Amino acid sequence: MRSIIQCKWIICFCLSWVLTSTCVSPATAQINLNLNTSGGLWVPFLPDYRANSIVNTGFGTVVERDLFKDEQTALGTSFAIDGNLHLQENPSVMVDFDFHYASADNFGSSQTFADPGFGQTIWMASLDGVGFLSTLNGETVDFALDSDAILYGEYVGFRKQFSSNPFGFDYFDLGCGFSHMRMEQEHLFHSHFTTSDLRGNYNEQLDSNYLGGEIRTKAIRQTQFGPVIVDFGFGFYWMNGDYDGVSELVTAGGVVFDRDIVNQQIDAFAVMAEMAVRTETVLFGYTVRPGLHFRYLSDIASIEHPHTEVFVETPPVSLSTQSGYTLGFNVEVPFCQVR
Repeated sequence: MRSIIQCKWIICFCLSWVLTSTCVSPATAQINLNLNTSGGLWVPFLPDYRANSIVNTGFGTVVERDLFKDEQTALGTSFAIDGNLHLQENPSVMVDFDFHYASADNFGSSQTFADPGFGQTIWMASLDGVGFLSTLNGETVDFALDSDAILYGEYVGFRKQFSSNPFGFDYFDLGCGFSHMRMEQEHLFHSHFTTSDLRGNYNEQLDSNYLGGEIRTKAIRQTQFGPVIVDFGFGFYWMNGDYDGVSELVTAGGVVFDRDIVNQQIDAFAVMAEMAVRTETVLFGYTVRPGLHFRYLSDIASIEHPHTEVFVETPPVSLSTQSGYTLGFNVEVPFCQVR
């Protein structure tokens, strides 16, 4: 994932350089172009990461599912470039486009559990649902999760500005276009059985790819404190979830005695709703637009780990979908206007 992160930042830098180069020679331009860049804080609220269970020893019946749970909420950063190109034939119609990128790294949790006692055991399965590790009577087990998450996407479409509208805004436009988003998650899950010194590891990559269209609108209202800018978006997507996982069960001597590779996919129809509220002010001679952003996704790929003991053969890890949302605090700066 680190190489993917680096590639995306290189793309952002190159795009910024090209757009800035366009801005430094407005005399050669024959178009009406506005560009903005923004950055800030990003907080994803993703589906919980759940694993492991308590089972009845030797019977394979589950007493408690999802013993380990992590809420997958973190603080990260975001970056975006957006703009519009006015068509000379009709100034009220514009081409609208943007690229956004957000990431949160090295989040998760560590938890310790004690063996429930005679007749029950804490159990960690291999991803194929066949191999397993289990606690001895009175043994404790340490679980640790390290997660990374990236959300990026592109949009291009048309917008039309309305000179008058029934809502009383000073400015109102409406548009639609092509939209693509991708959520990438990486999970490194470790376990240590403290008495037997057995260890188990999951290395999992989970991607949710969204392809579809989006309807957007922007409204501006002047107040005594300055303009208030409200953006709404509603998208329809076909979501493809892709999972690649590797599990290893390791002896006290450090020997891997069970290694499994599992690949899974899932498809779903998803919707997205987003809202951003900004204002505009001048800071140190520059126009800036601080604001809040909210995005909701109805379906994000989620991992379902095996939960039944090896004596009852079970299916491997599978995928489901759950909803999630993100919050952002961004500061937007107009950096290019070509007339």
